[in-house]
Amino acid sequence: MTKLIGEIVETRLTISHRSSITAAIEIMARCQSDRIYLTGDDGRVRGTIPDYKIIKAYVRGELQTQTLSDLASPLGETLESTQPLLQAAVFFRDSRAVEIPVFSGDQFLGVVRRTRFLQELLNVELSEEPQTTSHTPRETSDCLSSAPILTGLINLKSRKTG
Repeated sequence: MTKLIGEIVETRLTISHRSSITAAIEIMARCQSDRIYLTGDDGRVRGTIPDYKIIKAYVRGELQTQTLSDLASPLGETLESTQPLLQAAVFFRDSRAVEIPVFSGDQFLGVVRRTRFLQELLNVELSEEPQTTSHTPRETSDCLSSAPILTGLINLKSRKTG
């Protein structure tokens, strides 16, 4: 049986377009997320705000004048939960993106991350092949995260206003 996109979806953070940039930074830092998805008044996802856009606004001195909607990027390519995994493979092959938003009709379910797709590829598609090498995963501390940068922005902002 072919595995479907909906079977490997990971939930992602969402925030209302009416929320503050500070709220977005706090959520992203607390959850160690490199992006947050922006929702409209109707609850539908309208775009994504990657951490680099927040950092860029800070560097330019625009953090106080920008809104979440100003920082949002269009969603771009999306997948339906009922599509086969092959659809994610085609997208990741042709894209530098690390995740693809997944919907069921108009409802945002979460994302398929490139790393999760590779895990699934290993588990399902390549499980029949013999193992020729072994690899010890790196320690969690070796992973890069934008959380320290975002936490620093929160601290800098609170010093300016405090």
